[in-house]
Amino acid sequence: MRNAMLTAAAVLAVSGAFCAENLIWDDRPGEKWESSWYPLGNGRLGCMVDGGARKLRIQFNVDSLWTGGENISTAVSDGESDRTDGTMGNYQNFGELEIELTKLPDGEVTDYRRELDLSKAMYSDTFAIGGEKISRNIFASAPDDAIYITVFAHASDFVIKLRGAHGEAESPGGATAPVSVSGRLPNGLEYAARADMFCQRGVPNLRGVDMDAYVVVLRAVTGKRSIPDAPDVLKVRTCDAMRSIAKRHIDDYKGYYNRMKFELGDGDKTVPTRVRLDRVRKGAKDLGLIALQFNFGRYLLISCSRPGTLPANLQGLWNNSNNPPWHSDYHTNINLQMN
Repeated sequence: MRNAMLTAAAVLAVSGAFCAENLIWDDRPGEKWESSWYPLGNGRLGCMVDGGARKLRIQFNVDSLWTGGENISTAVSDGESDRTDGTMGNYQNFGELEIELTKLPDGEVTDYRRELDLSKAMYSDTFAIGGEKISRNIFASAPDDAIYITVFAHASDFVIKLRGAHGEAESPGGATAPVSVSGRLPNGLEYAARADMFCQRGVPNLRGVDMDAYVVVLRAVTGKRSIPDAPDVLKVRTCDAMRSIAKRHIDDYKGYYNRMKFELGDGDKTVPTRVRLDRVRKGAKDLGLIALQFNFGRYLLISCSRPGTLPANLQGLWNNSNNPPWHSDYHTNINLQMN
């Protein structure tokens, strides 16, 4: 048995390219943050995407936004520290970016599909409302250290709102100026987030159809109260520039993801991933889903911990609470083994 395990490990280690099972998809938006929103991350900056049609919600985190101070080991064993930030503190929710599509036709959402491509670390969705077709893609770039959201639409107005998770005042802005929030935690840690919006006219979308493209660039940091302009990061006004940014992201990510390959055969890709999961819970066999689960675990670790960033904590990088279970911290008695 031990030799068989070593042989399997060797095969996995030397394999290249991406596997056949690398797509998670659904035919409806996510309802619960914990179970159906899709995660993205560049190691330091991450987000969860709900996929809402008329109103897209993107909850985001930075790995270094923590309350508390020095962790005195004797102070965290009295039980009281589980309910206070006074000693070790808690990993914090940073905030939420909301992108609302206004002036769309009346009618129900049809032909909806959202997917997370694990081989490219890229979120995308498509749908129609009253005959108006919309498509979007989102990725968290490590080379440019920002989250890029592109919305393809013919004629629609967009309202972007940036909300902090600590009662910060939202600055005015949108299509003509950035929206930003900033603050300082009780422990003195400063932080800031900023979303810039740009418009491109008549560019090809994911299906090659010319549409207007709206690009939102989301950045967030700790240790400072403002985020300056960054010409390279914000150079998204042309289609070629946006392609270059996306290519840098994909090439960087594939340097990690393509180091190995794991295949157990394809499952039924004609149904949403949640349907495949339900079938397995009821006793069906789906070896491809096992490979997909394995690759999802690799995707999560690549997305929530990179060289130069903090290690993955109990929730990786993703947290929508300012008082998360077990502080969302680090435990050597199980955390390291699980990761």
